[in-house]
This record gives sequence, C-alpha cells and structure tokens, in this order.
Amino acid sequence: MTDLVPQSESKVNEKWFIVGMAFLQGIALLLIWLWVDQLANARQYFNVILPLYVLAISFPLSMMLLASQPRKLAFSLVGTFSVIAAFCAMYIGDVSYMHGLASYNSDGFIWQFGFCMLVAWFIAVTFIEHYCQYQHWFNRYASLYDFSWRNAVKLITAGIFTGLFWAALLMLAGLFKVLGITLFQKIIEDVYFIYPATAVAFGLGISLYSAKQEALSEFKRAILHVLGWLLPLVSLILLAFIITLPFKGLGALWGTGYATSLMLGLLALMVFLLNTAYQDGKSIQYPTWLLKLANVGVMTMPIYALLCIYALYLRIAQYGWTDDRVWAASLTFIITIYSLGYAYAAFQSFKSDASKTNTNWMQAIRPINVMTAIFLLVTIGLLYSPILSPMRIGVQSQMARLNNGKVAADVFDYSYLRFSGGKYGDTALRKLLADTASPQASTIKPLVEATLKMDYRYATATVNAANTIATQEALQARFTVYPKGAQVDKSFFDALFLEYKTNKIYLRCLHNDMATAMNDAKSQPNSKNCQVLAIDLNQDKLAEVVVLNQNDGIVYSKEAAGWLKTGWHKVATINLECCDEVAKTAALEVGKISTVTPAWQDLKIGDKTYQVKKL
Repeated sequence: MTDLVPQSESKVNEKWFIVGMAFLQGIALLLIWLWVDQLANARQYFNVILPLYVLAISFPLSMMLLASQPRKLAFSLVGTFSVIAAFCAMYIGDVSYMHGLASYNSDGFIWQFGFCMLVAWFIAVTFIEHYCQYQHWFNRYASLYDFSWRNAVKLITAGIFTGLFWAALLMLAGLFKVLGITLFQKIIEDVYFIYPATAVAFGLGISLYSAKQEALSEFKRAILHVLGWLLPLVSLILLAFIITLPFKGLGALWGTGYATSLMLGLLALMVFLLNTAYQDGKSIQYPTWLLKLANVGVMTMPIYALLCIYALYLRIAQYGWTDDRVWAASLTFIITIYSLGYAYAAFQSFKSDASKTNTNWMQAIRPINVMTAIFLLVTIGLLYSPILSPMRIGVQSQMARLNNGKVAADVFDYSYLRFSGGKYGDTALRKLLADTASPQASTIKPLVEATLKMDYRYATATVNAANTIATQEALQARFTVYPKGAQVDKSFFDALFLEYKTNKIYLRCLHNDMATAMNDAKSQPNSKNCQVLAIDLNQDKLAEVVVLNQNDGIVYSKEAAGWLKTGWHKVATINLECCDEVAKTAALEVGKISTVTPAWQDLKIGDKTYQVKKL
C-alpha cells in the first residue's frame, strides 16, 4: 500500500501538468491570432507566423504526451525538434509567399507543410519518448510500437473529447438562446474563450487516457487485429494485377495517368496492414495460410516499386523535374525501402523451416520499419530546406530545359515558375525579363511580362494573359484537319488567331502537352495536338468548321462578312466530356465521320423555336 500513494500522486501531477501545458498552449495560440488579426496582409509575414504556430503547437503538445517521462530530458529533446521544425517553417513561409498572388497559391504549400510536419512530429515524439525511457533511440521495437499507437489513441481520444465538448457548449448556447438569453452564445463565440477552452479540453482528453489505459489498449489491439484480416485481400490484389499486367502491357498502365498513384497507394496500404498484423511482434494471432499469402504478396512489392520508379523516370527524362515530381520521387523512395526490405524479409522465410515461417519473416521487418521511419523524418526535414527544396529543384530543372532548347520559348510553361516556383520562380522570371541578349528575348519578354501580371494560374491565363503562339502560321500548324484530305480556308485560321490573341477563345488542346506531361508517363509532346473538322452541319452544301476543344465543340460558319462563331456547344448542348478522347481520335483518323438527323425535331411556336431533348 505504501507504493500506491506516490503512484497516485504522480498520476495527479501528470494530469495537472498536462492541463497546465494545454492552458499555456491556448494562451500562446490566442496571442498569435490577435497579432495576425491586426496585420493588413498576414501572408507577407508567413516566415514569422508559421514558426510561431509550429512552436506553439508542437512543443506543448509533445510535453503533454511525454508527461510521464523525465521533464528536463523531454524538454531539451522536444525543444530541439521544435526549433528545427520552426526553421523549416520559416523557410517554407519565406519562399512560398509571392506578392500579388491570390491566397490559394500559397495556401496549398502551407497545408502540405502542415501535413508533413504532423507526420515528422509524430515520428519524432515516438523516438523521443523511447530515448527518455531507455536512454536509447530505438533498441526496443515493442516499446516504439506501443508508444506510437498509444500516442495515436491519445490524440484521437482527445479529438473526440474536444468535439463533444464543443457540441455540448453549442447545445447549451442554443437552448438558452431559445429562451432569449444570449450570454452563453456570446461567451463561446469570443476568441478569448475559444482558444484557451479548446486547448484545455484537448489536454483533458489526453489526460483521460491514463485513467483508462488498459481498456483503450485492448480496444486498439482488437481494432488492429480486425484490420489485419484485410491483408489477404490486398495480397490477392497485388498478385492478380501482376499476373494480368503482362497480358495487357505497360501501355494500358501508362495510359491512365494515375496508375502510379494507385500503385503507391496500394503499397502504402500493404505496409500498413502488414504492421497491423504483426503489431509489436509479441504474438501473431493469424492462421498460417494468411501469413503465407501475405508472404507471396510481399514478394511482388518490389515489382510495383520498380514500375513506379520507371514511370517517374520517364516523366523526368521527358519533361524535367517539377515540385510535384520531387515529392513523388521522395514518396517513391520511402515506399521502395519498405518494398525491398519487406520482400527480402519474406524471401528469407523460404530458407526457414515450415514451422518458423509463420513469424520469423515478419519479425525481420522491425529494423526496416525503424530505418524507414528515420529516413522519412530526415527526408521531410530536407524537403523543407534549401538542400532538397522541391521548388528550387523544379525551377532549376525547367530553366535548364528552356536554356538548353529542350522546350521552345513560345510553348514553355512560364506559369509554372509563377505559381509553383515560389520566390525561386519569381527570380527566374525576372532574370528572363532582364536578359535582353538572349536570341529568344523577343519571344520570351512579352510572355514573361504577361505571366507576371497573372493573379491566377488558370482563370487569368484563359482571359487576360497574352497567349504564347506568336503567328497565325504557328497556330495553324498545331491543328490536324479531318476528314483526311479536307481543306480549311486560310481565312478561318486568320479569324481564329485573332480570337486567340485577344483571349476571346481558350484552346484547351494547346495546353494539353503540359497536362499530359504531368499525368502520362509515356506521352510525347505533340506539335499537332488540336483537331478541326470540316463538315456540313446545316445542309446548306457548304462545309462548316468545327474546332474540337476537348470538352466541347465550337462551330464556325463562313458568312458574307467572313467567319463567325455560331456556338455549337451552346445551342446544341453537345458535351464532349462524355466521350473517350482516344476512341474519338481513332474514329477521326479512319474517317468515321457523319451527320445524324435528330430523332426528335425542334418545336416552333410562333417565332420561337424550342429544342426537344430526349429523356
């Protein structure tokens, strides 16, 4: 009984420590918000605001999770991580802000940073807790596993508790408002209440875990055990796809534009389910057949990883690096480590006795998990530093392609530098603007000037920004005329070029090369990416010209005064989004083109004509 009192006092002290840290966190967040609210342009100070938020969130929250560990040691280790994370926040806040751009252009970077820092923080806290308890970073895998899932359960529990706390407050305010009393509503809507109350509620939610630790641990273990039964399903998917792929070929794989993302997602799911099955390694409560099936499925993981690497290589070789591809390469690198490590561990099981196959190979994934977690933590830190900055690498690669002549100046994607390159891209654009000695300066300068005036990557580019093709002949060269052998009058392209340069029409097909480069690993730049169709649509024995503009069609008819746009896609409600682009092009190539008399004629009442649409 003598040991129970100090233990009870320790639990009470932990709870008060957690609540105290939560209250200080709420005050810190409130002070930051009050300062930011006074700023005319808060985004201009992202390089200060983001580090403050990182410190105010990561440090107190980490100390709350580590309340049972030695305080001084935890304080120093958590403080070190928080400072490093704050420097990363300062860097991304500085390079992502561009004066004059709409907020969403930098908001994407900020949300991405927040997610990555959350992952890095969660990994770091797990290793810090292990070090605080054992004076070693990762020598006890079972403890690392337990710490990580325990912290996850704590955070989920705290989140649920905080949500219910606010639901109760909102019901309180609503009920009293019915009675004409708005005092409670005013209190809970006051920012001076919102921040401290939310933080304290979250802290209380964390402290509740200690009181029900055993029950929550068993609940967590049961949930993971149930999830582990999805392992054979994912293993079968891995096997079925690999078996089918040789019969369909890689062309079908690259043609989707999103197969790489699907494969990476499938590999990540396999990693997660393997770890839910293995858990802390103390006992594996699954039948032999399930583990053997998982064994075979794991052996296919390197094949998927190699396919992802190859797809990424093709994109980079053809179109250079972009910030998205740097992120994709980093993710592929991490998944490849998992895939190769797990496959090697599974392969070793073939050398073991049948009786040992159940568990031995899964125990071998422990060092792989630890090593990959460290790699992931370091990689995130480097990506948010000048060393591996995706924006810097992307801008340098695209500029090298422009300078080396791999992409023509009149089709180069200057908007990428403006909207995805951050300050690196802005610096590159201004260097291009100042470089009057370049042989392509006369082409580049007006395009860069137009790009620097753009506030939105797509909307403004389609309306206000000057288009990139400089002559009518260059525009005409981008079109393929159908049916084969048909002729389109040069005056049509004169009229189309005038509309194009004055931004009265946005030709999506001219921007298809960049979209294809981003999504299709096997695509090749196509100088004739646009389609135009010469066909008589109104039975006047004169051919109209139809511009097939991907999602819609635009009909031009030559009147006495010249070429006039009649707006087929508007008056006839033709929607090309329903159609297979590949099948449509194939039909055009072989001349399968005709007009069809509508089954339902239009209805005319007086001078008004009404179009009849079949339901």
